[in-house]
Amino acid sequence: MAERKNSIINVRGMLPDHTLLGIKIWARNDKNELAEAVEADSAVLNSDGSWQLKNIRRSIMGTDKSKHPPPPKKLGRLPSDAT
Repeated sequence: MAERKNSIINVRGMLPDHTLLGIKIWARNDKNELAEAVEADSAVLNSDGSWQLKNIRRSIMGTDKSKHPPPPKKLGRLPSDAT
């Protein structure tokens, strides 16, 4: 597991081509409470060093709004220093 600022990142596995599988990201707020949970089926490394997340599911905690907002229109990106 990698930790990035207020996030904890877990990766289930990696393929020989460096594609990541089963990515889970938990983000904490300033009170150290769980604020967001993100899951992605896979991620590939971009030429700029960031990770492109695919098939993202996201849950926002502690809001009166939908706990499961619609998926983002663009695929997620994760900086490479998060690994």
